[in-house]
Amino acid sequence: MKPRLAAIMVAVTFVIVSTAYFAFSILFGGHVDYAGVTMLLALAVAMSVMFYVLLAGSPGDQGEHSGPTSGPSGH
Repeated sequence: MKPRLAAIMVAVTFVIVSTAYFAFSILFGGHVDYAGVTMLLALAVAMSVMFYVLLAGSPGDQGEHSGPTSGPSGH
């Protein structure tokens, strides 16, 4: 999976949760907690950036190894 697509999916998930949090409080006549909605949106940005950085910086699934070996190679 491409890192940008995965990061966008994480962000969209948090945006959907914050939208539902906002909408349900209006639909059921409760108090709208704007601080909670704002923090969920900020969490969406932070998690998507972190997820993108982790995926973009990690080695691929092709058996690549970017670090030093743990012992003699034996070749």
